[in-house]
Amino acid sequence: MKNRFDILYWVIVSVSLILLFYLRGTVLVQTIYFTISLLPIAIISSFFFNNYLVERFLLKERYALFSIYTIYTIIISLYLETLFIFLSLIIFSYFQIEGRNILTIDIVLLAFLIYTSVLIRAFIFIVKSMNIQTSRINELELHKKESRMKVLTIKANRMQQQIQLAELIYIESLGDQLKYKMLDREIINRDKISHVENQLPSHFIRIHRSFIVNKFFIQGYKTDELVVQNVKLPISRTYKQKVKEQLA
Repeated sequence: MKNRFDILYWVIVSVSLILLFYLRGTVLVQTIYFTISLLPIAIISSFFFNNYLVERFLLKERYALFSIYTIYTIIISLYLETLFIFLSLIIFSYFQIEGRNILTIDIVLLAFLIYTSVLIRAFIFIVKSMNIQTSRINELELHKKESRMKVLTIKANRMQQQIQLAELIYIESLGDQLKYKMLDREIINRDKISHVENQLPSHFIRIHRSFIVNKFFIQGYKTDELVVQNVKLPISRTYKQKVKEQLA
């Protein structure tokens, strides 16, 4: 998928540059010739930067090496582009294509636009890579949290009690107290439902200001209520959309 995007991106850049310079009055043959001459090194530089320097150094926070190798890449790339331009001018002058002045195309502007395209592609790649990395980190943190949260520890009856989350059906707020409904028992303690909600893994859904439900125990639901272990619980308007998304 990434390679397809790269191919499409550089095809669009090539066609855009050719059309731009042609509309500026440059001879079409010259435009195509110099665009094709300059693009390969820019594409190789872009590929090396995105797929090697960014992934191996930038995303791994090795900023010093990333900076050094980026500078080397720019220097080498510009040197090769200059050499390519020089050779292209010699060849172009030798054949005298269409008998026109070989400098009718603004080579400096063309090179500038090509490297601007390289920078744009690099920016897109970096943003996309960092978003993917952030998403992976968030998923890992969530997984760690859920792994730790197989048991919920609460204080009730003047002692610390452990609730197996696999057995917890729902939590109900009773004013300044909470009722923990489990398969074989109930526990009541003093706490706020919002405080407990932040400690629960993602399969516990807030459906009402007074209820949090374990979605694995849901037997059925409709717009304004759901059923868990043959008990009907209300779904408030505030949480209706969120519940619908989590149960879809």
